Amino acid sequence: MGGCFSKPKPVEVKVELSLLEKEKEVDGLSPNGKASPFADCRPNGALGHGSDDDSTPLPLYHKPRDYVEASVCHVKDLENGQMREVDLGSGRALLIKEHGEFSAMAHKCPHYGAPLVKGVLSKGHVRCPWHGACFNIATGDLEDFPGLDSLPTFQVRIEKDKVIIRANKQALQSQKRSKPMARCSAVINSSTGFSHVLIIGSGPAGLVCAETLRQEGFTDRIVMCTMDRHPPYDRPKLSKSLDSTAEQLRLRSMDFLQDHDIELLTEKEVVAIDVKTRSVTFEDGLRMEYRKLFIATGSKPKPMNYKGIDVKNVFHLRTPEDANSIARLANNKNAVIVGTSFVGMEVAAALTDKAHSVSVIGIETVPFKKALGEKVGKAIMKLFEVNRVKFYMLNEVSEMIGHHGQLKEVVLKSGKVLRADVCVIGAGSIPATGFLKQSGIHMDSKGFITVNKMMQTNADGVFAGGDVVIFPFPSRNNKKVNIPHWQMAHVHGRVAALSMMGRATEIKTVPYFWSAMFGKTIRYAGYGDGFDDVIIQGDLDELRFVAFYTREDNLRYLWNSLTCMEVAAALTDKAHSVSVIGIETVPFKKALGEKVGKAIMKLFEVNRVKFYMLNEVSEMIGHHGQLKEVVLKSGKVLRADVCVIGAGSIPATGFLKQSGIHMDSKGFITVNKMMQTNADGVFAGGDVVIFPFPSRNNKKVNIPHWQMAHVHGRVAALSMMGRATEIKTVPYFWSAMFGKTIRYAGYGDGFDDVIIQGDLDELRFVAFYTRSEEVVAVASMNYDPIVSRVAEVLGSGKTIKKRDVETGDISWLIDKGSQ
Repeated sequence: MGGCFSKPKPVEVKVELSLLEKEKEVDGLSPNGKASPFADCRPNGALGHGSDDDSTPLPLYHKPRDYVEASVCHVKDLENGQMREVDLGSGRALLIKEHGEFSAMAHKCPHYGAPLVKGVLSKGHVRCPWHGACFNIATGDLEDFPGLDSLPTFQVRIEKDKVIIRANKQALQSQKRSKPMARCSAVINSSTGFSHVLIIGSGPAGLVCAETLRQEGFTDRIVMCTMDRHPPYDRPKLSKSLDSTAEQLRLRSMDFLQDHDIELLTEKEVVAIDVKTRSVTFEDGLRMEYRKLFIATGSKPKPMNYKGIDVKNVFHLRTPEDANSIARLANNKNAVIVGTSFVGMEVAAALTDKAHSVSVIGIETVPFKKALGEKVGKAIMKLFEVNRVKFYMLNEVSEMIGHHGQLKEVVLKSGKVLRADVCVIGAGSIPATGFLKQSGIHMDSKGFITVNKMMQTNADGVFAGGDVVIFPFPSRNNKKVNIPHWQMAHVHGRVAALSMMGRATEIKTVPYFWSAMFGKTIRYAGYGDGFDDVIIQGDLDELRFVAFYTREDNLRYLWNSLTCMEVAAALTDKAHSVSVIGIETVPFKKALGEKVGKAIMKLFEVNRVKFYMLNEVSEMIGHHGQLKEVVLKSGKVLRADVCVIGAGSIPATGFLKQSGIHMDSKGFITVNKMMQTNADGVFAGGDVVIFPFPSRNNKKVNIPHWQMAHVHGRVAALSMMGRATEIKTVPYFWSAMFGKTIRYAGYGDGFDDVIIQGDLDELRFVAFYTRSEEVVAVASMNYDPIVSRVAEVLGSGKTIKKRDVETGDISWLIDKGSQ
């Protein structure tokens, strides 16, 4: 994200202090412009908070003694893009220089107190180095989460080449402020069974929704209800700091909420929602009507099956009381953690200096394997083992055994018996949406609420956010995903509030979360679901590393596989035998899906081609220098006189390494829409480039198709002549094998379903590849001209819905002369 990798150096400075003799112009403590919620501030985010009543806005006018003024440096001491932390005597401030202009604001992130001087300055914003919160340097406003509070800003002026900062002393001490909020103008009795906005859940999504409504001028009633007994608190800290009380963890106090007319109903469980009458029913019989409803109930523990379900001292960590009990019961005792989730592992780490022993049970080979990969998981596992944590992996709980009702032993399915005085279960969660089953609100098969970009459900006036939703994620071409991060819940709350007020905005943040264990912090940004490779830079043994999670372009696999398979087909009427070795279960599985791949594989087998799948080459054996045998890793030996390798390719760009032309980590040249590289007058195209693809929201992709290379050449030529044009084509390729033709149009990377129409056995079919309920690509055999027709529709900018091709009637896509 532009400029986000330049790291300004903190510098010590000399300070001249002078108390003001008289009041000067009012300083811009809180120039809270109504900027776009995520204005040009690319992303990140994460899991935690730290704000309370001290964050109320400061009065606009103060007495002169309330201010301090200091000369902090010479104008030439800072370069553009540099930040300094400076001392004003009554507190410290962050001095920033960007585009020749100076600005100053609080130097600590109000979330957890991170020093912003170590953060990233880019395009008028400073991003926190710890958890990714983003602040506007002109206003101090929080523009990307986590956190609730903004920063105070201070006046800066230049006199005789000296930079002088004038700041309010209270602001220097507090280092935070809340945005101004409206009050409720409606005269409503608190017992009235109606609220203009009703929020179910008091976590980050619900709280941010309520505060955003007030910040944006909403003056009607807001009621927030929760099953918790406490005001909103920092739940992610529970597993990291087991001794913390609800008071220490609070995000907002009751006084703060009351001051801003946000009514909080604690220990209230919703049991039903009627979207027709716009009403909510609580377990205690209370019924409340709403005009707008926001559901942010979060998640609940995944049910587990084991004997001894009633044994005491077995916890799901949900509340401060749970955390305190776990810490107390584990003191000099035996603790068992079930599950290697982040919560489970954080609890294990927190207990090592309290408990006599800590044991962790996990179903994978190493912790975090699915999320962070085996290598990173193994390194973290070693850190725990060094700190006396014992692991029992590839295992599950069979029984909890108690004595006088208190836990004494945990029995594993392997037969192993662990001594245990307290057990914490962190083995996954499910959305807390059981009360919605009869509501008519759409949910997927796992119970996640389906919402659109504005966090709206299918029910009029009903919105949802946080852990309970699947939502269209822009960075994955609006594929509907569930991202249960603390930071993402903040974003959902703000987007929902703005949508309720008719100010629709889209999610522009990058998912971000963090974890802390044994003084080591894991920070994670992005959405790595389905990664197929991990590139490690640094030292895993020293736990000083960065891991890049990558996902290959499926079409690249297809192109390279096609070369090999076409050669195999061409050789069947020439060779005595033809054998094909592949690493997947069937050819083209990743690109065309298993069913299509299996049908094509049968076609080859009928034509005498022998397949050795899920295999690789170990050795080539020759006689007098000529190939005679190919040895597979399975031990199988194939007779061979000639071998053709079609197992992938890399861009031919090695000669560019010292050229200064930008390439990605795989050697692909990065170009813009006009096929221009970063170097003046240098263009590139074809298989060697990654380029912004319009149909994928300008995501940079590599599409190594013959047809696409033609397009690149024309676009580059027009760009050279100053006649810039953009790529408007739909990717298209074809292959011919045994007199059968495969045609493919679109960009199906990451498809989540394949709809088959026709007869696979007869190899007369069309396959529609869908993602997030839309057709993104199509492949056919002997079903012309349907691929061309789909390409025409997609090229026009129109969409084909999954439901349109599921019915079986696709006559509207086929000419009468199709064959």
